[in-house]
Amino acid sequence: MTTLASPYVLWKKNLIVTKASRYHAAACFELNPIHFDFKKRDEYDQLLYQMESLIAKLRYSGMFLMVPVGYDPTEDLTKGSNPPEVLVESFEDGIKRMKDHMVQIPYQYRTYLILFVEQVAGSLIEEMVQAFWETISDVTKKTEHLLAGEPYTISSREWNEFQRKEELVYKLISSYFPIRRLEPIETDWLVNRCAMRGVDPQNLSEDDYVDGFESPEAFLLSSDPVRISRAFQDVMLDKKSVPGMLRFEKEFPEGPKTGYFSFLTVSRLPKGSGSYPGETTLFHTIQDKVPCPVEICIQFQPIHTQEVKWKLKASKHISKGNANRQWVKTAEVQSLTQHVIDESTELQEYLNETEYPMFRTRITLCTWGETPEIVYQNRSHIAKALASYELQVPKKMQRQLFYNTLPGFPKKLGSQYFLRLTTEWLAATMPMATSKIGDPSGFLIGYTGNQELTPVLLNPRRGSDDSKRAATGSSLIQGAPGSGKSMLANYMIHQELMRGAKALIFDPKNERWHWPYALPHLQKVTTMVTLRDAEEDQGKLDPLARITNGNQDASSISFAKSILNFLANRQNDSIYEKVIEKAVDKVIHQSKPSLMKVIDRLEEFLDDKLDFGFHDSIQVEAKKAAADIHATLQMRATSGLTRLLFHDGTKELLDLTNPLTILQIQGLWGGTQEDTTENRNKKAVFLAVLDLARQFADEEREYRTILIDEAYFITDDPEGANLLRVLLRTGRSKRNNVILCTHNARDIQLEASSYADDGGGEVRSNVTNRFVYRMDDRQEAIRACDLLGITSTNQNVERLMDKRNMTSGSYFMRDFEGNVGQVKFPLHQIDPELYRCFQTSNPQILQEREEKWGKYRTQDTKTSRLLL
Repeated sequence: MTTLASPYVLWKKNLIVTKASRYHAAACFELNPIHFDFKKRDEYDQLLYQMESLIAKLRYSGMFLMVPVGYDPTEDLTKGSNPPEVLVESFEDGIKRMKDHMVQIPYQYRTYLILFVEQVAGSLIEEMVQAFWETISDVTKKTEHLLAGEPYTISSREWNEFQRKEELVYKLISSYFPIRRLEPIETDWLVNRCAMRGVDPQNLSEDDYVDGFESPEAFLLSSDPVRISRAFQDVMLDKKSVPGMLRFEKEFPEGPKTGYFSFLTVSRLPKGSGSYPGETTLFHTIQDKVPCPVEICIQFQPIHTQEVKWKLKASKHISKGNANRQWVKTAEVQSLTQHVIDESTELQEYLNETEYPMFRTRITLCTWGETPEIVYQNRSHIAKALASYELQVPKKMQRQLFYNTLPGFPKKLGSQYFLRLTTEWLAATMPMATSKIGDPSGFLIGYTGNQELTPVLLNPRRGSDDSKRAATGSSLIQGAPGSGKSMLANYMIHQELMRGAKALIFDPKNERWHWPYALPHLQKVTTMVTLRDAEEDQGKLDPLARITNGNQDASSISFAKSILNFLANRQNDSIYEKVIEKAVDKVIHQSKPSLMKVIDRLEEFLDDKLDFGFHDSIQVEAKKAAADIHATLQMRATSGLTRLLFHDGTKELLDLTNPLTILQIQGLWGGTQEDTTENRNKKAVFLAVLDLARQFADEEREYRTILIDEAYFITDDPEGANLLRVLLRTGRSKRNNVILCTHNARDIQLEASSYADDGGGEVRSNVTNRFVYRMDDRQEAIRACDLLGITSTNQNVERLMDKRNMTSGSYFMRDFEGNVGQVKFPLHQIDPELYRCFQTSNPQILQEREEKWGKYRTQDTKTSRLLL
């Protein structure tokens, strides 16, 4: 075994200083990840063009370094949550279940760009005078550092020059892509982490971190030797224990830690030019397809145009010589030789336009494990993911590759295992590409990526929390029956409730009656409301009965007029509309207004006890209309589900004070959607529920979320489409969350003026998060692509329809930023209790549920809780 030696002099801010014959400084930046899945072709091309333009202007050597970083999701899972006291214990249990599932993949990838910023040399005399002055300015300190064994010192002039260069580099890169300078504590972590691959160093807190760097006002700046060499001290590397690996050993207070790591290099690129996006995007491929942590390092040194031109000229001269000899022998030139000459001509034209057209590049991958067997397995995963590349394991260069891939290591690339890449090819590796979608924090809703390695979090409050963006967290969940959309909707509303939201669920199919019993923690916070065609529920959905100030609740008044016109079935009949408007206006300023009192005012008008103010010329017509309206409403108010709309002043209204209200209506669901009187009455009740939800969302005192299941039942009527628009707009304006569940794009034709065939313009404006489950119809799959904002290629359409790809729990998601990816949601693994509770299609689970709690179906929540 050999002991590691530190190649570093010091680091400060985001600069790492090393010394190899002279001082070198490397600037460390983190690249912001860019989602790289399901983009349109012009978006991919634009990213490539931007990256190529940037690299073409980089006149510095450097490296792209992607490393797996240890990840504890606790903070991201709990950020912004405020659970009610009664739910705290259950909330914490749920967070633990999510965390336990997520830590099976205990890392996330971060990508860094590390560039050498070489100082510009002045005149020789100035350099000598300045060096002499700096040496004698603090002889004692200089001597101390020399006696310490390693001069962890740099002159302030050199340091200032490095900082000036770093500023130029930062401005150049940030003009193309968003980047971030590393904080000193992050630079410290990155260096120490790369020196102990496989054993992540303990993250220092800001309170614990001590820079140890002297004031920049001094002539000589020095750093603490202990901190600089901390990662390398007492580290032993054995390059002979296993061929093609390094054995790592370091002593820690809790005991020694050992492991193995191995470096692989790319010796040949994919045949041809490589497909973009695809084979060339190395960083994305590793994240997406390799189920183990891998470090990838692409080191690059620009090759000046003149050097490339000289080599090209030599190659072209040889090819022409071969062509002449072939012509003399056979009177023709072989196609391969002619191809080389033609390509050389094209490349010559390219070189005339580009100053740094090529880069000497080494692509190195590093993997590790506690045993050689784990490393072998990891290397196999890498080889499978990069099957179109030629990979090698340099047995005799493992230690050299270890040093060469350290951040800021100054030694130039040797003559082995390097490639000459064009600017375009280097750009096409796309170091910032990622599959990650969703929000930075929130609750777990699944995993994305080819191997389902990247967790996806959702925070519906993200838009409402961002004062700079007028966005909403509202969601649309679309998919065929049995595809899993109700499972996701139930889970989302439950997670919002656990984080402190107030929730209202409209459950038209009565599928959630068992929640307070299957999930005991919900019993104290849930109001289960089941309305029936019964006298005790008379008027519970009356929009006028909820008015507390007639001048303020204009939306309820407008809806009352609309629903009465709907019930009378005479919309767009001006005289009918005027009669209803007059009757409602007579009621709203009275105490305890209601739709039942509107019937009374109509009766008084017919008996000439009340004047509606009509002109004599239309008085007879108005009376006739009023008689028709009165007879129809009188019948609707006393029988059938429509009696729920007519309050008689004797019943209590719905109680929505509990954190969770589940509203069910017996007899509302079932039958066909034909235009019958019965279905029209059911739709009137559905409309009243939407208005109730609108009023529930029209509140800013506390965050609220509403789930409307089976929304397609009402969207084919103009009144229903209009109310959904109003509900979505209200949720957005008050920064509350609305969740709509529907079957397909035809169900969301919210306005005729929408710019696409699916009529979803309003959804695009007011729904941020969009989830699409399996589609059974090709045209619907095409519309779903449009809703997601992705190109409706045959491949994408087939993906949405393929039952093997879109298994239960699989969906496509468009997130807050407009990124799209496929997600797998294994709730049965994450939280089996919630999975069984939210399951709506498994016959065995449904039967067990009925046998266990079916007796509570007809009892209200309070009575059932006493029985339990």
